[in-house]
Amino acid sequence: MRYAWVMGARTVIAALLGLSLAPGMTSCTGAEESEGPMRVVVLGDSLTHGSSGDWTWRYFLHQQLLAGGADVEFVGGRTGVADDPPDEWGESKTPEDAIAYADSNFDSDHHSVWGDSVTLGTSTPSAVMAQHDPDVVVYALGWNDLTWLRVDPQQLLSEVQAQVVEFRAANPSVRIVIAQAMVDVAHWSQFPVAEYNRLLLQSAPSWSTAESPVAVATVPADLQAVGKGEERDTWDGAHPDTSGQVKIASQVADALAEVGVGSGHDPSLVVPTEGLRSSSTLKVKYPAGDPTSARLAWVGPPGATGHDVWMALDDGDYTQVARDVRTAGHKVTGLEPGHRHTFKVIARKHAVRSADDQFSTPVSVVARPG
Repeated sequence: MRYAWVMGARTVIAALLGLSLAPGMTSCTGAEESEGPMRVVVLGDSLTHGSSGDWTWRYFLHQQLLAGGADVEFVGGRTGVADDPPDEWGESKTPEDAIAYADSNFDSDHHSVWGDSVTLGTSTPSAVMAQHDPDVVVYALGWNDLTWLRVDPQQLLSEVQAQVVEFRAANPSVRIVIAQAMVDVAHWSQFPVAEYNRLLLQSAPSWSTAESPVAVATVPADLQAVGKGEERDTWDGAHPDTSGQVKIASQVADALAEVGVGSGHDPSLVVPTEGLRSSSTLKVKYPAGDPTSARLAWVGPPGATGHDVWMALDDGDYTQVARDVRTAGHKVTGLEPGHRHTFKVIARKHAVRSADDQFSTPVSVVARPG
C-alpha cells in the first residue's frame, strides 16, 4: 500500500542533522531524488501482528517515519490484525486477519503472523523477498522460540544470522533491522530472553556489510509488563497495549535511522488515550417473573475481552457492581422497587480498562413492585 507524503521542511531538517550510515549507504528521508519509495517489510509474531482493537506498533512506526519525512512503502501479505476472542488467545472462529484496528488509516501492509517463530517460520526469507521485493527488512521474531519452543539463545542467534544470509542472497543491499524480544525482560525471567537480547545486541551489528547494514532495535528500557493504569505497557503481560506499542515503535524507528531509513523517533508525537477506543452498546430488560432484577446485555467493541458494570440509584453516584464480566451480559439482583436504577458498562481488554470517555450510554429502569 503506497502513501505519498509531503517532505518539506522535515526533510531539510533530517538532511541537516545528518545520519551516520554504513559506507556507501544513502538515506531515504527524501533529501535526494529516488526512483520511488523504499519498500519495507515487517516480519513478526503476535507482538507485531496485533489483535482486534489495537493500533499496533506498526501504526506508530508509520507515524514516526512520516514525521521524519521518510519516503517508504510498507509491503507484505497481510493488512489486518489477528482476532482476539473473548477468553483464550488463538481460539477465534472469526477471520484470522480481521480488519479491526483502533485506526486503520495507515500503510498497514505487513508480513507478521500470530504465533510465528524463527524455528518454525511460516515464510522463508527467500519467499518473502521473492513475493514482496523489500529494500528494508524489519525482523521481529524470536519471542515464541525463547518461550513456547524453548530454543537455546545461542542456537536462536545462529538461526537469525542464517536468515540474514538468506535475505542477502536475494538482495545483497537489503537493509535489516532486527528487534530484540520486545517484552519486559524482568517479568519473563523464567525464560532466557535477557540472554538472547544480550547476544543479539553484541553480535548482530557485526553482520553488516558495506551495502547491507544491520541494526538492532532494543527493547524499551521502561517497558512494564504489569502495573496499575499508565504504569503498565501490556494488555496481558506480553502483548503491548497502546503505551507499549508507542515505545516499541520508537525503538524500531531509531534502529531504522541507523540504516538510513527516517530520522529516528519524534518524542513530540501525541500518544493516544490508553485502552480500547470504541464504546459498548447496552440494553437492559427485566427477567420474566423477577421484578427486582435486571438483565443487562451488551455488544462490546473489537478486542473487548470483558466488561465492568456500574449502577447508580436515583440521582446518586455510580458504583461498580461487577468487574471483568467475560460474557455478553450480566444479571443484577436486589433492585429497590419504585426506584430508578441507571446502568452503564465499560470494556476491558484483558487487564486494561478503557478510559472513562468510553462508557456506554447509560440506560435507566425503574424496579417494579413485587
